[in-house]
Amino acid sequence: MTIHQVFCCTNDLYAESEIAGGDEARLYQAIREASNVVQEEIGYFIPVKQTGKMRGNGECYLYPFPPILSLTGSVTNDDIALVADTDFIFMRTMWANGPAIGLELLSDSPNARVWCERDPDSVQLPAFVGLYSLAQKTGATLSATINPTAESLTVSNGAKVSPGMILKAGDEQILVTGWGDPTEDVAWLAEALDSTSDEIELDDGDLVNVGETIRVDFEKMRTTARRADRFSAKRSWNNTRQSLHVVESTVDVYRTVYIERGVNGTTAAEHLSGIDLYRYMVPDNILKLTKKMAVLGLNQSNTGYAGRSGDAEQGTVYYHDLYPRWDLERLKTEYWIGRS
Repeated sequence: MTIHQVFCCTNDLYAESEIAGGDEARLYQAIREASNVVQEEIGYFIPVKQTGKMRGNGECYLYPFPPILSLTGSVTNDDIALVADTDFIFMRTMWANGPAIGLELLSDSPNARVWCERDPDSVQLPAFVGLYSLAQKTGATLSATINPTAESLTVSNGAKVSPGMILKAGDEQILVTGWGDPTEDVAWLAEALDSTSDEIELDDGDLVNVGETIRVDFEKMRTTARRADRFSAKRSWNNTRQSLHVVESTVDVYRTVYIERGVNGTTAAEHLSGIDLYRYMVPDNILKLTKKMAVLGLNQSNTGYAGRSGDAEQGTVYYHDLYPRWDLERLKTEYWIGRS
């Protein structure tokens, strides 16, 4: 089983004023490194599908670890299948979209009085586990059917997906790892574009979405605002060369992403064109910490890992404390679940 716990995406960082459109692959790597530290220190914030096996405790209360977000099959106790709300109930946790603290056997259960402690796997718990479960619509749909072995997907709106997102399509989790080739000849320039302007005019503004990355000749740009057929854009995106473009140059749009299938214990499946794509979200404080750590990591790499940048005249910034221990320890306490 491949576990991927990625807690922010490149679009999340582009929303921060200090992040420009540099090398997106490096940005994604910084996000992965930051997410790995948060996951190791605190836990899963993207649901993981697994069948937990544990020894019962001979009591009516059981505290599984990792904690359960939702069941995917029948809980068994000494090979006896139990029924939710008839044999047991969930003991809920302290925050929204969080897991159950434990499971309590009901006193009038016809199947069990205590959790069996005979064997190391007396209790089996098929479930999604972790500390948080929330999937929200991205606003994008699949533009073409994908089969279970597809390594890329194309969406209706490229502004709504980006590397680092863990998407939900049906019951499958899909990790977005990078951009594929653009969709070619989506639109064309209605007027010539010089090498300095950040305003572009298209033949039909409805063909491109704000926030999408486009390519004109060899230059990439990211659209930031729209008024009718005119767009504001960040030029020389992803380190491409800002240059002149003649009228009627074709405009390609990035709407295809490379993906890793069936992550976190889910199974790759066929998904039909037109279905809504969802994104797994994390709590705001986990997102904020991951972004902070990713930016620190990116800035440190920009110094050649010297640990500082700047000088006495301009001011010196130090990056020694790449992973802020105080923030990590505070959030670890906030998401701690006591177990007996």
